[in-house]
Amino acid sequence: MKFGTFILGGLTYTIKHEEFVNNGIDFGAFDSATNVISIAKKVKDADGMITELSNEVQEATYWHELGHVFNYFYNTAYDEAFAQAFSAFMIELIPFFRK
Repeated sequence: MKFGTFILGGLTYTIKHEEFVNNGIDFGAFDSATNVISIAKKVKDADGMITELSNEVQEATYWHELGHVFNYFYNTAYDEAFAQAFSAFMIELIPFFRK
């Protein structure tokens, strides 16, 4: 996982690694208004018990939230349109992960 800022589809996104997301309720979140992706280190259950998320769970959440970013731009039933947009985004995104 890599945290920081990247450009995708002409927009700047920030990925943050936070102790809690949405007061400990969520593993992660994508805010399309601010282009911020947040990944939690810990969550709270209904009784307030804190659980530290494993690296594996955090990484799965990381890619899940990036999927929301990709999906945010996808608003068509045509598979070819999605494939084209996805590949264009990945071409821009891959250098960010290689830094």
